[in-house]
Amino acid sequence: YNPSNICEYEINISYNQRKKLINLMSNKSKWIDNIENDEIIESMSSYEQLYTLYDECILEMYDLMCHSFQRWKKTPQFAKLDQKIFCKSSFPDTF
Repeated sequence: YNPSNICEYEINISYNQRKKLINLMSNKSKWIDNIENDEIIESMSSYEQLYTLYDECILEMYDLMCHSFQRWKKTPQFAKLDQKIFCKSSFPDTF
């Protein structure tokens, strides 16, 4: 976590998700030693926890990108690109 809020690879996630990750990672020894944490399913191994740690963040980012993509699809730039890419004349006759 970067308390100065200057982070080159920061992602846009909800406050609740960010708080959950900050709380989880705030105590390095607790996190590394895999002491029980209410935020993580206890039956999972530490590797599974680590593997799925950012799944919710990924889903949030994907959702935001879908909204942006839907807005972009309504622009003249997308229409031009769509016509250029998917124009019948741009495909070989073998299709």
